[in-house]
Amino acid sequence: MPNVKEQTFDLVHDTQFIYRQLLDVMFRPGQISSIQAASSRNADVSPLQAMIASFALTLLDGEVSFSVEMEDRSELESYIRKLTFSRVQTAAEADYIFADGKRKEDQVAGLFSKVNKGTLIRPEGGVTIFIAVDGLEAEGNAESCWTLTGPGIQESCTLCVQGLSKAWVEERAKANAEYPMGVDLVLFTESGYMTALPRTTIMKEVCL
Repeated sequence: MPNVKEQTFDLVHDTQFIYRQLLDVMFRPGQISSIQAASSRNADVSPLQAMIASFALTLLDGEVSFSVEMEDRSELESYIRKLTFSRVQTAAEADYIFADGKRKEDQVAGLFSKVNKGTLIRPEGGVTIFIAVDGLEAEGNAESCWTLTGPGIQESCTLCVQGLSKAWVEERAKANAEYPMGVDLVLFTESGYMTALPRTTIMKEVCL
């Protein structure tokens, strides 16, 4: 009989592990890391919900707010709120947003027109958006590939993504044009992989 305790998400050790992984990918843009071992312990929900729950349990509490820009929005918001006691807010006021990488161009543009990009005095107030995508690769034949440059990257690296509307990249560039203000993105898959695109990272599309 399996040890039930070992299969349960640990609010101390698993959240510490996920937080370290998030810091690592933020400091090393384009690097792909996995939190599958931790997220899979949220075994009573779908893989997508397990990943969102993992991020929520790591980052959210009663002092911060979030918004969901995905299908089944109300269900996911209720689920996260019960897990974390965090506050549901509009996209304009949220500290964290969970979104779908396949959202339409007008939906992405509308979202970026609202989100908090921080201020010159408090640039750290800019929102972090977690975007669900279908796949992440350091190279390959994904739908879209980008060359990344900037702080934390030695010369350059390549990131290929499946299931990410190009509108996300276009609107991100506009939102981050007035550095240090801007937004940070974390891309993640249901299978537990993730990478980060901080506001300082420059993306140039690779023609395959």
